[in-house]
Amino acid sequence: MAAPEPRTVLVRGLPPGATAALLERLFGHLGPVRRCFVVTEKGSPKCRGFGYVTFSLAEDAGRALREPPELGGRRLGVTPARPRPRPEGRDKDKDKGQEPPPGAPPGPRSAGPLRKARLILRNLSFQCSEDELRALFTPFGPVLELNLPRKPEEPPRKRRQRPSDVGEGRTVFIRNLSFDTEEEELEETLAQFGGVSYVCLVLHPHTGTPKPPPAPPGSAFAQFETPEGAQKCIEAAREGSEGGGLRVGGRLLRVDPALSREQARGLRARGGRGPRSGTRNLYLAREGAIRPGSRAAEGVSESDMAKRARFEELKRRRLQDPNIGVSRTRLCLHNLPKALDTARLRALLRGVLRAPGGAAPRITECRVMRELRGQGQSLGFAFVEFGEHEEALGALRRLNNNPELFGAHKRPIVEFALEDRRKLRLREQRIQRGLAKAKAKAGPPDPPQAHSDPPQGHPAPPAGSGGPQAPPGPPPRDPLGRVLHAGPGAQGGSWKRDKGKAQPPPKPPKAPKASRRREKLRVLPPQRRGGSGGAEARFQELVERYKRKILGSSPPTARKGKWFES
Repeated sequence: MAAPEPRTVLVRGLPPGATAALLERLFGHLGPVRRCFVVTEKGSPKCRGFGYVTFSLAEDAGRALREPPELGGRRLGVTPARPRPRPEGRDKDKDKGQEPPPGAPPGPRSAGPLRKARLILRNLSFQCSEDELRALFTPFGPVLELNLPRKPEEPPRKRRQRPSDVGEGRTVFIRNLSFDTEEEELEETLAQFGGVSYVCLVLHPHTGTPKPPPAPPGSAFAQFETPEGAQKCIEAAREGSEGGGLRVGGRLLRVDPALSREQARGLRARGGRGPRSGTRNLYLAREGAIRPGSRAAEGVSESDMAKRARFEELKRRRLQDPNIGVSRTRLCLHNLPKALDTARLRALLRGVLRAPGGAAPRITECRVMRELRGQGQSLGFAFVEFGEHEEALGALRRLNNNPELFGAHKRPIVEFALEDRRKLRLREQRIQRGLAKAKAKAGPPDPPQAHSDPPQGHPAPPAGSGGPQAPPGPPPRDPLGRVLHAGPGAQGGSWKRDKGKAQPPPKPPKAPKASRRREKLRVLPPQRRGGSGGAEARFQELVERYKRKILGSSPPTARKGKWFES
């Protein structure tokens, strides 16, 4: 059998300042270099003018022999390296055969089974299969062996309920923590009161974020090694303004002794109402958020995490305005495909949110926002409003970060929408005005005409008089007891006195404003802006009247007499 091709080459003609990094840079383009070193003088880093380069493949070493690189304008000398002879008496246990005689040339090594080239792959997805890996590496050569280790499936262990340590008096409950507070930071702060056994933040099991109500936002449990340490922590937090209280991250903490589950349920039942969430519903602003490094962030692309961080920052800035609140029934969906329209989104939501064997939640509004008021390209986000808060909350938890909707690299980002109270009030006012206009346009229903007999002592008015009918019953009176006339006498006369007079004919109904305007424009000729307009004619008339008055040409007019001169 032929000897295996050498993989190590000897390089000559190196300068005194040559290093291993220089050799790797010169020969690295020929193939993967396994090892390279230069031979230096004893006790000095000065190179003796030659070195060795070991390639991973023998083909790359043969290429280096055929195509030696250049350094400083001259080609380096590259020759195959000779294997170093082994001294006698070494590795006798490894070499089963007989040692060659001292003068004999070194023979070829025993041809044993060749070692397979193995690769270790890391950072694989949990859903990766052997077939996918084989198809991925087959273009580079035949795959002889493929082993994908898997964790053996174990039955889910029942979580053992730890005995409550509340009765020992070593556990405290801490509130008003910042959402960014870490357990290590809180433990360092509490260590000044004594040894700390553990610190546990109250987080949502799936999102890794602080739990929404009824759990207090930003809360944690901490257990001290002694009851005295817990009591010192509670007293330090109750100092208030005198000692500054207990602060972590610039926030004043509220520390109380921890209660058992039964005591907490009883306290909540005696309270008679749930936690006060305020009118702005700020506790819903954290719903759907995913923290980097949490279990929910596994598999999320970097671009999606950057979008989530940007949306959280915009939300934080907008919520600084006291007029901005969080809607309980309206959701905002980001990171949607551009080809998704309103009808397809509504059908998709109904199919995904439909309960097995039940009806889909009631969607009152579904709108994909587009450019040019709904006529242009999609902006990539939409608003969806549900009839109930529970339906909106269930839809958010079902749709948010769901890789099954649009793919693992484009997961929807769902959050509760923000609302401006001022715009909501203006919208309500517009709706009320529209309802009032519609009601006024319809008009009130015609009341039924009632025929009543005139009161005694007053004859009924004639049919053609057109006068108003006298109301039945006693006549109305003023505060002084005088009779008030409700008919024509209210204007200074009486029905008997106006009996023989001719009543004026009824006025014709007025034409609509539009028809009167057209009639006016049709009758009146358009006035010219030149000098012969109406203004010039009036001015000439005034001038002529003034001349007659000055020159006395106007005839004298008879003087009117006063009423007392007759």
